Amino acid sequence: MDGENISCEEKDKLLKEQDPLIWIRNRFAHFAMLEKENLPVNLTEEENLPVNLTEEENLPVNLTEEVNNARQLMAYDRKLKNAVSKSIIDLLERENIKLKWCMGPNHRLEEISSLASAKACHLGSKEIEEELCGSRFIDMVTFLFSGKKKETCQKEHRKNNE
Repeated sequence: MDGENISCEEKDKLLKEQDPLIWIRNRFAHFAMLEKENLPVNLTEEENLPVNLTEEENLPVNLTEEVNNARQLMAYDRKLKNAVSKSIIDLLERENIKLKWCMGPNHRLEEISSLASAKACHLGSKEIEEELCGSRFIDMVTFLFSGKKKETCQKEHRKNNE
């Protein structure tokens, strides 16, 4: 095959098959997961709106998968691999969000086990607590990390625990 006659999509598929780590690195380096052609959505040219898709299909990125990709890049060192997910948890804690993932048997982050707002105790009493983030904001963050609405995640979590 002549290198000049290969389309960008074919080059991307070929690189993904030959060296997945370089493919992941390139996606991060060029923010490819955010580019219009890499979204799982076909947008209409005139309106720039999704065509007959649900909200879950319209989601451009699943952050849990991207964290797994970053962990895969750091697989040569277990401490670095664990630091990837820990740093994401720390970043979210700074925004008053508590995140925990379930780990699968293949050492990949499978699903969110809990994602909730941090709480403030007023007057030193645990009886008077207030969530620091609104429920809609927490729902949006859940959507970003799972690619699913919060209700869908809770149903799946209950089903897995039965």
